[in-house]
This record gives sequence, structure tokens and C-alpha cells, in this order.
Amino acid sequence: MQNKTEKRKEKFEAIVISSNSMEWMKYILFNSIKREDVFFFQTMYHTIQLKVIRNICKLIYYDSIYSFLGFTKRFFYKSFSNYKTCKDNGVKYFVFVNWERITFDKYFHKYLRYHYPGIKLVLLLTATLQTSMIYFKRLKISINEVKNMFDIICTFDENDAKNESLFHIPLLYNYTQPIKKLELYDCCYVGNAKSRLEQIHNVYKILTENGLRCCFYINGVRELEKKYKDINYNKKISYEESLKLLSYSRCSLEITEDIQRFSTIRLGEIIIFNKKIITNNIFIKNDELYSKDSVFIINENTDLINFVRSIKNNSNTDKREILMKRELFKILDNIIDE
Repeated sequence: MQNKTEKRKEKFEAIVISSNSMEWMKYILFNSIKREDVFFFQTMYHTIQLKVIRNICKLIYYDSIYSFLGFTKRFFYKSFSNYKTCKDNGVKYFVFVNWERITFDKYFHKYLRYHYPGIKLVLLLTATLQTSMIYFKRLKISINEVKNMFDIICTFDENDAKNESLFHIPLLYNYTQPIKKLELYDCCYVGNAKSRLEQIHNVYKILTENGLRCCFYINGVRELEKKYKDINYNKKISYEESLKLLSYSRCSLEITEDIQRFSTIRLGEIIIFNKKIITNNIFIKNDELYSKDSVFIINENTDLINFVRSIKNNSNTDKREILMKRELFKILDNIIDE
């Protein structure tokens, strides 16, 4: 078994920057980041040993003071890029999958291009462009400026890819670690309320009034909007805990907003855990991972209760092989070769 010093001599093909607020990203990219030639940051600051310096780095990227610091941030870039580990290796890709200031920091990009000649800077959009534009507006940058920053911008939304000349990639979800199955609930939900609280409440009402067991965690709910005493309002759980909840349930509920036009990680989850899903996302049918026996689409199907009650008697069409073949860096290699 190699020690840390030996591993630093290995060739890294890619560096991936994520953040603690996107815990689910390491499950989406599971097959990619477990490779020995990929260096993955769950947060940008975790490699900094001194707590004082680590906290200064965090402070630098708070929106309220970021614009006053300018080029001085470059003194912290070695920590962000793990330069000490990767400087002697031919890094091919630097992938940004977070939504923090450093992702769009032109000085950091210049630093990376200087220290890693020939590197490709990649942005993986995990939301629709309409949602992403809200963040771009806050940073006072346009979509054209963002396009000029990166060599490759990938999106899961096919329409966004066509309209803005981005690269469309399919749903990624490669998590393979087994979690013990113990079915305690008929349906589970974990997510934020946003504009969909009424729809979530409606499904909960239908299921529970027919004697089905539900375990829902809904965040971002005001006191006056709380409707059911058995729903867990504003009680956050980790992504790993949400997967355990899914393993304890027969099916998962997904309510997407109207702007959602592609499959979410919920589809990947139910394929890996061999579960069913109730969703309002009609675009899920466009994905080759879709199968009628595992997906109930609200407003297209009518007998929701029988769908949930019959789950034990039905098996899913196995789509895991298709899902597991999807790997980010193979997709990026194909994009470069085209």
C-alpha cells in the first residue's frame, strides 16, 4: 500500500474542486474521483493545516469583501490548487463543480494556466442556465464572459447546450457502495420548499390519507406554511443520511420546478438502490435511463396509490449498467477529440 509521499509522485490527470455545500457531488462523480489519477477537493480549504490561514482563505471569498481584494488573493492559490502535490505532473483537466467566487476568478485561472501548461479549465453546470444566471448577475458577469473563462462548459440541460453552444452531458451518478435495505416507509422526500411546497403537500396528503407511510424533510418553510405535524420541517440532514432514508423507503418523491428540463440525481439514486420514483418531471422520459415500471409521472398517470402499493410486487428494468458506464473524464476526452 502506498504512503502519501509515494502517491504524490503519481501522475494526476485531473483536479476537481467541489465544496462542502455540494456533498452530493462526490456521489455523482464517484467513478471519476476514486481514480488514483484524480485529485478531488470536497472543499477548497481542507488542505491548509493552519486553522488561522484556513479561516482567512474562507473570509477572502465572502461576497461582501471579495471585490476589495483584487490580485492579492493569488497568494492563496497554491493551497486551492494543491500545487505542492501536482506541480510535477501533467494535469489535463481542472474541473470546477462548485458555486463559489474562486470558480470565476480570472486571476486564479491565469495562475492555473501558467503552472499547468496545456490544462483545460472545465465548468460543470449543475443547474439550469436560468438559475445559473442569477449567480452570474450577482458576480456582474455575463454568460459570454463565463464562456470565455473556460475551455469546456458542460450542462445536463440539452436546450441550454443548444441555445448557448455548450456541451450537453447525460446524467452522471456512479455511487456503488451498498447501504443496508430496511423498508420502513412507503415514500420519502428530502429537499427545499421553494415554489413547490403546495405540490409536495398535495402528494403527502394523498398518500397518508390512504394509509401509506411517509417520511418527508422539507426545508425553507415559514411557520405559517407548516401544514402537517408529521413532516420534518426545516430539519436538515446530510446527503448520506438522505440516501439511508431512501434505502429505508419503497419510493422517492421528486417535485421539480417548471424550469427543470432534464433528469436529476433522483433518477440515478433509484436506479442504484433499485427503488421507484414519483415525479412531476415529464422530461425524465427523454433519458435512456427511464423505464415505465419504475417511474410514476404526476398528471400523466392517475393511480398513484396503486403504484405505491404494488411496488413490492414489481421489479425495475435494470439500467445500472448504462449508468455506470458514464464517466466524466471519458466524456471530456471525447469532447476534446471531436
